Amino acid sequence: MTLKTNNILQSLKHVFMKTKLTLLISFLFSFYLNGQIASKIMNNSVKIYEDTVSTDPVLGGKVKHVYTGNINLTSDFSNINLGGIGGILSFDFLNERMAEITSDGNIKSKSLAIYGTDIDQERLLLRGKEGDINQGVIEFRNQQGHRTIKIDGQAETYQHGRISFYDGEGSRSPLIRLNANYQSSGFSRFTLANEAKKPQVIIKSGEASIDQGVIEVYNSSGNRTIKIDGQAGYKSHAHISLWDGINKSKKTIEINSNWNGSGNSRIQTDVLEITGGSDLSEKFSVTEGPLVPKPGMLVSIDPKNEGKLMITESKNDRKIAGIISGAKGINTGLLMSQKESIADGDYPVALTGRTYVLANMENGDIVPGDFMTSSSTLGQAMKVLSFEKSQGSIIGKAMSKIDNQGYVLVLVNLN
Repeated sequence: MTLKTNNILQSLKHVFMKTKLTLLISFLFSFYLNGQIASKIMNNSVKIYEDTVSTDPVLGGKVKHVYTGNINLTSDFSNINLGGIGGILSFDFLNERMAEITSDGNIKSKSLAIYGTDIDQERLLLRGKEGDINQGVIEFRNQQGHRTIKIDGQAETYQHGRISFYDGEGSRSPLIRLNANYQSSGFSRFTLANEAKKPQVIIKSGEASIDQGVIEVYNSSGNRTIKIDGQAGYKSHAHISLWDGINKSKKTIEINSNWNGSGNSRIQTDVLEITGGSDLSEKFSVTEGPLVPKPGMLVSIDPKNEGKLMITESKNDRKIAGIISGAKGINTGLLMSQKESIADGDYPVALTGRTYVLANMENGDIVPGDFMTSSSTLGQAMKVLSFEKSQGSIIGKAMSKIDNQGYVLVLVNLN
C-alpha cells in the first residue's frame, strides 16, 4: 500500500494546526502509517516511502519519491515551507510565522507541546505569549490533561513572575499561587486556598509600604481571623491581631511587642481565661531567716529591707502580706513582676485567689468559713478568735479543714 501525497498534506496540516512536532535526531521529521515511516523531512528534501512489511521504524520501506529544493505544502489556512537560504523549515498560519527550524540548529516557535503516551493529551506546554497579557508561559498537565502547574514570566499587566498550582481536576482557579510583585505593590505574595478556592493563608513580604513580613489566616467563609505583622506601622514592632471570624471589623485579641513605641508589650482582649493556676501572685525577694521559704508559708513585710518580705514570726501580725504560692500542686494563675527592679524576686506570693497555707490548731479546730491569721509558729496560720486582736492581720477565709499534712485551702483576701 502506498501513502499518497494528500495523506502527507493532511498529516502536516494536523501537525501544524495543533503545533505538535515530532523532532528526531538531526532535525529529522518523520510521519508514520501503521507503524511504518511513510515520509521524512530532512534538510532540503522530502522522502515518500512505499508500504513494506519491514518493522524497522528507522529504515522504513523503499524510497518511492524524493522532493528537493524549495518545497511548499499548503492547506486552506496554513503553509509549510521547506528549503530556502540556510535550509529553513517554516510553519505559517494565516500568513503569520508560527515556527521555524534552520539547518544551523536554531528553533523558533510561538508554542511547543510535549506529549505523554497519548498523542491527544499534552503534558508540557511552552508558549511565548498567552492572550494579550501573559508572556513566557510554561504549563504542566497530568495524565487526564488537566493543568497542575503554570509558570508565567509576565503575569497579567503587572510584568512580574508568577507560579500557580492547581487541583489537577480541571479547575482554572489555583490552590497555591506565588507572585513576585503582587499587583505592582513591590511586595511578593504567597497564597494557599481551600477546596472552594477561597484564600486560607496569605503570606506577604509587606503591604502598604508600612507593614512588613505579613501572614494572614482566613476561615472557610473567607473572613480574616488572624494577622501577624513582623513590623507593624512605623514603630518597627511585632503585632498580632485576631478577629471573631464573623464581624470583619471586630478584633477580639491584639498583641503588641512595643505598644505605641513605649518599649512595653501589651495584650488587649475581651476576656482572659487562665487554666494553669488559681491565684494572682507577685514575685518577691524573701529575706533569709531560720527557715527556708517554701510554698504554703505565710510571709510578712520585712521592716529592715525595702520591698522585701520575711517569713511571718508572730501571731496576729499586721505586717502580713500573703502566702507563698504553689503548695500541694495548686499553681499560680497570674504572676506579676518587673524584671531588674525592686518589684521582682524569686518567690511568687499569692495576694488573692485560692491557695494552700500551712496551719495549726493553736486557736482550735479549723472549719470552712473561719477567718485565718498568723500564729506564733513561724510561717503558719491559725483561725481567728478575736477580731479586735486580729484587725489588719487576717489573710483570708478557710475553705477546708486542716489535713494530715497541716494544710488548709484558703481564699486569700487581705483584711
